[in-house]
Amino acid sequence: MSIDASGEIIGSSDPALAGSFDGVVELGARLAASDQVLACAVTQWFRFAHGRDVGDDDATAHAQLTASFAASRNIKELLVALTQTVAFRYRTPISP
Repeated sequence: MSIDASGEIIGSSDPALAGSFDGVVELGARLAASDQVLACAVTQWFRFAHGRDVGDDDATAHAQLTASFAASRNIKELLVALTQTVAFRYRTPISP
């Protein structure tokens, strides 16, 4: 019995994602080329590193991280860059 590893991504406005693929290699290539996936990865890593959602005060740091990651496409560089932002180094006091 053979495994059907084909599929189709529908409903995405990102042309790198939309369309058919056959197997994990093609799917991975589509995901890696997608600006939507890139932006999502930055947002999720930001949330994880900071323990909170991206707020209005984080817009500049988030934009810089997204641009940097778009240029490098290197997850290790993204993780280091996360620790270099003002948002990571300084916390806003939380009122009880």
